[in-house]
Amino acid sequence: NTVVLPGHLNNVEKCLRNNTNNNCGWIAGTETPSPADFVWYTSLVNMIESKDISETIKSLSDYPKIKAFMKQFESLEAIKEYNKEEQMRERLVV
Repeated sequence: NTVVLPGHLNNVEKCLRNNTNNNCGWIAGTETPSPADFVWYTSLVNMIESKDISETIKSLSDYPKIKAFMKQFESLEAIKEYNKEEQMRERLVV
């Protein structure tokens, strides 16, 4: 995880950096999120929640474009609504 994962994150960071020419911020360089964005966002959340990943990698401090991507994804109205509903469900289970 200390060698392979940073390599993958660097590749995603480069992809997002290359896509900033059209100022979209999405993985595929599209105007709106593509299925790739949903897959990567979910993968990143799972990575951050993993106990086997170092705090340095989890913080994404070396990957500002990835952090911006996650923030942009989380700002989508449908995602905000989903997260709100998910939080409500979690409260009911506890």
